[in-house]
Amino acid sequence: MGEVKKDAVLVTKLGDYWLTQAEARAVALALGESKYITIEGSMISTFSIDGIVTAEQYKLAAKQRGRSWKCAHGGVHVGNDPCRCSIQLAPPRQPVGYIEMSPEAKLEADARSQALREYMRKNLKDPVALKDREAREKFVTKRVTVILAEQAQTTLDVPSPAESHENSSDKKEAHTEPQNASK
Repeated sequence: MGEVKKDAVLVTKLGDYWLTQAEARAVALALGESKYITIEGSMISTFSIDGIVTAEQYKLAAKQRGRSWKCAHGGVHVGNDPCRCSIQLAPPRQPVGYIEMSPEAKLEADARSQALREYMRKNLKDPVALKDREAREKFVTKRVTVILAEQAQTTLDVPSPAESHENSSDKKEAHTEPQNASK
């Protein structure tokens, strides 16, 4: 005998049932009429039914549930993860009006921010001092100069004046030792 082609799937929370087109139509009509339907000897609540899909849609969904699928961009994705390939392929956007700062300007801006934070911490309990723009600007300008000098000194590995004085006295001692040994 000829085998009946089952080309629709009833998807439920408890399992999936393969149906013929005629069975699918009968189930679709019965969904609105009663709370329960009988399929393959099982009584199914209409509230547990997710839908009736074609065999092709079901196979595609099963493939996606099978942990990998290929998107339109050619990327392979896992499970039900949405495709974000178009976002990842796009070049990063800069905000409108964005201007890249030079390294020197960035160092100065960072130093100014640090100096402002120090001023605020120092005068936190004195609201009058926090509002005094002239005093704040004077402190920040002076402190920015010090911070930039410290950064320049550490980047160039220039010894501080105290270190250079210690090194010069060590050199003098090194020169005097051979003279003492000859006497």
